[in-house]
Amino acid sequence: MKKQIEVNIILPPTASSYIDMDLVELTKYLVETGNGGENNGGMGLGGRFGYGTTFENDTFMMHEFCWCERDDCGWCNGTKPNFLYKPTNLQVFWYKWIGRDMEFKPKKPTQAEWEKIFKDCIKSIPQTKGGKNEKRK
Repeated sequence: MKKQIEVNIILPPTASSYIDMDLVELTKYLVETGNGGENNGGMGLGGRFGYGTTFENDTFMMHEFCWCERDDCGWCNGTKPNFLYKPTNLQVFWYKWIGRDMEFKPKKPTQAEWEKIFKDCIKSIPQTKGGKNEKRK
């Protein structure tokens, strides 16, 4: 008689809320329009676009989790946000990938507030497809 063994696999949280999923979508959009930085995520638990990317304009800034482990690096020591929405100074911090140990300063936006922020960010990204560099209308 074969003995059955029950195995439980426990993984850290991944992107699952409306904000998490929109930040992953924002990363994907930045990368696909040619606006993402050198480190455009990877695979692993965060997924292809789940780590963020490096981008900044007058509306927002995004920076992926940093792995340099230098004491003077603001992204490694948690003093610089991974996402900053400049009009309201909303700061979002995550550990390694979007959705993991997320913190919001000064406070987490409501869904309605976040929808406006997300639309504003998308609209502010230059379009590079076809060689044009125009803002989305």
